[in-house]
Amino acid sequence: MQWMSWEYIGLYDRVVYGDLEGHKELIWMVLNYRENTAVALEHWLVR
Repeated sequence: MQWMSWEYIGLYDRVVYGDLEGHKELIWMVLNYRENTAVALEHWLVR
């Protein structure tokens, strides 16, 4: 059953709060599990 939850999580980007390279403080960001990338939420919203 565990693999099903990981597969589901990988389908969608997640909004998380944490440390993003290039930022001095913790920020809200959108995490893409498939590509192992993240972008600041404020930049993701204006795409």
